[in-house]
Amino acid sequence: MRETLAAEMGIDAAGSNDIYDLYLVYNGHNSVQLIIYMKILFTFASGKDGTTDVPWKAGEPEKFVSDWRSAIAGAWTTIRYRTYKDVAISIHVSFDTKIGSAYPGSHWQIMVEKLPDSSTGKTSFVWRDQIARKYDVQLDSQDFKKKSGMGDGLQTGAIHEFGHMLGLGDEYTPDASAALQSDTKSILNSGSEVRPRHYQSVVQWAEKKIDKVKDKIDARNKEIEERRTKMFDLNLRGPRSSTSYV
Repeated sequence: MRETLAAEMGIDAAGSNDIYDLYLVYNGHNSVQLIIYMKILFTFASGKDGTTDVPWKAGEPEKFVSDWRSAIAGAWTTIRYRTYKDVAISIHVSFDTKIGSAYPGSHWQIMVEKLPDSSTGKTSFVWRDQIARKYDVQLDSQDFKKKSGMGDGLQTGAIHEFGHMLGLGDEYTPDASAALQSDTKSILNSGSEVRPRHYQSVVQWAEKKIDKVKDKIDARNKEIEERRTKMFDLNLRGPRSSTSYV
């Protein structure tokens, strides 16, 4: 019995506007899904190997987007993140992606540069400059390679940069707290692990919404329990038998 309990479009965070939408969805059994939803335009550009162009081959952009979606969802989705007022909260990321030159209403634009296989990658980054209409995110074709020698040696650039797309800052810079700088296994530092603190703002949003719709959640739980009880009673009674007389 899935039902959208609350939604907010065009969330602003860390000085950036309209970077994702949030949905709180009743998922049955006293649980809800907190869905972070983004519409994303992907654009692919040729790179250079010295003076030689390195183009994308047929099918490679589609595979990159598929791999990106899978990697981000795998890293940033968490089942049963926490329980708030007896309601289990899970966090999911969801995307509507398009490859091309325009996607009206998209939250983000990601430009991906093709690099030679021998390349170790370039510096990828996230920025917001809608006035100049520049790309919001720049990645490259090597951004799924593990960055050895950093943190736990498992970080990939694409997953790290997605943290910035959520409005989160780097945790290795001098302006970060000492505790964050020392947490080298964090995905926003130089590792691969997503921490509970990285969900803090979206979970606070969910908890405020749960406060407002708790009566509705309780009513839906009651309906489900009543249906279960009815089905249990029917199963105990078993199928009706009939006798035929000739």
